[in-house]
Amino acid sequence: MKIAAKKIISLLLVIAVVFSLGTAALAKTSSDKIDAPAGSEEVFYVKLGNKTVSYTWDEIAGKGSFATQTNDYGAKINDELTTQKWTGVMLADILDDVQSKTGIEFEDDYKIKAVAADDYVVSFTVADVKDADNRYMVACDPVSNYDGETKFDNSYVRILRGDEQTTANNANIRCLLGIEILDASGNAIATGGKTQGGDVENSVFYIAVQESAESEIKYYYYTMDELKAYDDIHDFVYVDHSVAKTVKGRGASVANLLADIADAEITDDMIVQYAETDGYHADTATPIEDSAYKDKVAWLSESHVTAGGDTADAVETVICYQSWTIYDNPDENNVNSTEWEDADMGSGYLRAYRQRDDANSAVIKTVMGIVVSYNGQVFSGKDGYTLKAVSDKGYEMEIIEPSTGKTYTSQQITGLVPGMQYAVKAPEINNASVKSGDKPYQIITAKSGVDEVATFTYTEDNYITVKTADGTQNYTYTELKNSSAAVQTPSKEEVEEHGTPYGYYDSMYYRYNGVWLNDLTGGKTNIVVTDTAGKTVTIAADDTAKYFVAYGYTASKSSTNVSEGKRYSYAYSDAKLIIPGEGTLVGEAEVGAEGNKMVTVAVESVASVASEGLGSAYFTDMNGYGWAASAADSLYEAGIVKGAGSSKYSPASNIKRGDFILMLYRAYDLKAEADGNFADVEKGSYWYDAIAAAKALGIAKGYGENFKPEETITRQDAMVLLYRTLELKGIELGEKDDLKAFSDASDLSSYAKDAVSALVGAGIINGKNGSLVPKANMTRAEMAVALYKAITNLG
Repeated sequence: MKIAAKKIISLLLVIAVVFSLGTAALAKTSSDKIDAPAGSEEVFYVKLGNKTVSYTWDEIAGKGSFATQTNDYGAKINDELTTQKWTGVMLADILDDVQSKTGIEFEDDYKIKAVAADDYVVSFTVADVKDADNRYMVACDPVSNYDGETKFDNSYVRILRGDEQTTANNANIRCLLGIEILDASGNAIATGGKTQGGDVENSVFYIAVQESAESEIKYYYYTMDELKAYDDIHDFVYVDHSVAKTVKGRGASVANLLADIADAEITDDMIVQYAETDGYHADTATPIEDSAYKDKVAWLSESHVTAGGDTADAVETVICYQSWTIYDNPDENNVNSTEWEDADMGSGYLRAYRQRDDANSAVIKTVMGIVVSYNGQVFSGKDGYTLKAVSDKGYEMEIIEPSTGKTYTSQQITGLVPGMQYAVKAPEINNASVKSGDKPYQIITAKSGVDEVATFTYTEDNYITVKTADGTQNYTYTELKNSSAAVQTPSKEEVEEHGTPYGYYDSMYYRYNGVWLNDLTGGKTNIVVTDTAGKTVTIAADDTAKYFVAYGYTASKSSTNVSEGKRYSYAYSDAKLIIPGEGTLVGEAEVGAEGNKMVTVAVESVASVASEGLGSAYFTDMNGYGWAASAADSLYEAGIVKGAGSSKYSPASNIKRGDFILMLYRAYDLKAEADGNFADVEKGSYWYDAIAAAKALGIAKGYGENFKPEETITRQDAMVLLYRTLELKGIELGEKDDLKAFSDASDLSSYAKDAVSALVGAGIINGKNGSLVPKANMTRAEMAVALYKAITNLG
């Protein structure tokens, strides 16, 4: 059966065909002035067969890929010959572009009909256009009026022509809508001929055809340019969640696509299934007469009788890449479109619109293709592939669904038919790009189920910078999410513990995911937050515990009590600083939990957080020692250090051997039944019990009978004592460092090498400007940082 090629252009008036092979006089068209169209508005079309290529005002005005010309064209005004300069695109260039997009070659004797808004038609041939002397132009901008002075203000697109020997126009077609190209006999051009295969790598849509139970499935692949060449536009009227609207869909009608397939027998009673990424509309079980999601081929262009005996209009399905929405009753939530928009909300997929009454059957989202078969059972909605992404640092990454912002650690795509090839495109990843040198797509052969896995590797950009006493740390999104400080879904108890008693979800049932600000910065000081525009906000030290750095959230559709496994996750392209307990109280009925408040977002797009001044909350002599202030404060709060009296810490003072053992004793609760002590440790001294316990436990080995508690401790001896303590407590440090990065590693004493390499490998010791300085004395500031890192990083 040959499907009637049907061109649906709601923008055009009904055109009464007036065809003349003779030379036309000045076109009798309206000259009323109109406002210039928007740059993105389609103002000129080229129609051939059931395909249409359209051009915007910007393209005709030279803001697209076309070069413009400015030429003199003449006309007689009151029997006097005069000229006017016009700017536009040469029609020959447009015809070349149409041939390139459609793959159809135009013969010289093909006829061209130029159609004006008042149905006036002028004809000429392709050969006429190719003749440079005729200077056919699709014009948009008059440089000057025929009187040589006044510039026309109207914006009619028109075709102008005239040879260089005379200024008299023999065609000036104003109010132009477009042109139609016919063959030499004046008949529509056959635009079919689509055969199996196609450009798989660049395809955005497929058609699979199985003519009978015995026949092989045939696959056809379409690029975006191939679909755009149809330029089918149709109005779809339906009700979406009680809201009536009209969506103008633009793309390729399924009837026209099937009409162009040359090597498959497609009959009226074959069944069309629509393949989405999730296979939602597969609907293999429902008979075609009862199905809201399948169509017979005949229904695409003809009315039909439903199972209930009613007559339904033609479904007239269009595979759309653009849409334009008009609401019956627009309001602040239902805003009419002002220009063409992506049909599927930027998902990267197409959308099918069908003439059905309700949205569920009228709109088919994230369309990958259609399957046409003898029984409507070929597309199961269960076959495809699994999509994964990993960072070049080995982390599993979140795939983002562009149309919704939802994230997935892996995404199952079930919109394929086993045996077909498909170009899997690299998914969108937050702040990341496909690893350099890798292709942004993979060609797979679909299998039954989703056993085929397509994995892409990405390099991430920096997500947030944290500046603390320990230095500067840059986190990618994935590193922050996988950091030890990350809180995937903080509990209400955690929120209340941070002084924010009203919870952290709003009327949309958000659960914010991220890191408590204090866990990132160590707290205890004012925190300076800088957004991506460079604006800063300072948070007082007493308030920092209230803030949360969110990199995403989870949400449910209806309730705060939905289990986390059934909630959707969303990612933020920039981190947000929020105050979970502040905001405006929302209606309890909507929230579903008494007392909940909407959170306040303090900084919308956080670029960095930094401890201000890095000063101490307890000691007045830490100026210049900001790198050690928060560590000293934390040890003071834990009762591990007492300070030097009068709110002093004495960070530059060298720590005594006895004092260092005392710090370890307090930090790690070194209890032991001591059998005596070193000879030079005075009984009753404040460090007596600590050194006795360390001796009994084998941590402190001393110098023969003595320990020399009053002497300052060297950096390497301090590392040895700390290392022995961690070993005693069964704390694993991980791989040892080879110390090659330090210029003075050879200065280490043999007894200290294992301890130092282990602590450097664990990140407890960083050295000084590329040196270990193992035999220098350890200061109280250095001790605080090393001990604080060991406690917080290793436990």
